[in-house]
Amino acid sequence: MQTLLQNTVHRPYPLPDTCWIMTQTWNDLLFSHWPIKPAQLRPLIPPELELDTYDGECWVGVVPFSMAHIRLRTLPEFPAKPTQRMLYLYWWLLLQQNGSDQMWYVHIWVSSR
Repeated sequence: MQTLLQNTVHRPYPLPDTCWIMTQTWNDLLFSHWPIKPAQLRPLIPPELELDTYDGECWVGVVPFSMAHIRLRTLPEFPAKPTQRMLYLYWWLLLQQNGSDQMWYVHIWVSSR
């Protein structure tokens, strides 16, 4: 396992020098994507951000899942919320400043019960 963690050539950024601070488990996860015309999305995006396209289309993602076993390092799980249901709606954008890929979360819904 240690050798696997040392293989970082594929990563755009180096591994952090600090220890992890939080853990969580994602269950019942679905990644679903739909194409959308850039002209439909452009009015919703700030001008300094560039839409990322693939074959001339933008892609909108919807990801429903439930999150469990949420805890900070060295502490037990949060007892008040044993499972959290979530839904992400997002699309990919490029920052014109450095051309790095960014995921733009349009909305994140979190269950209240």
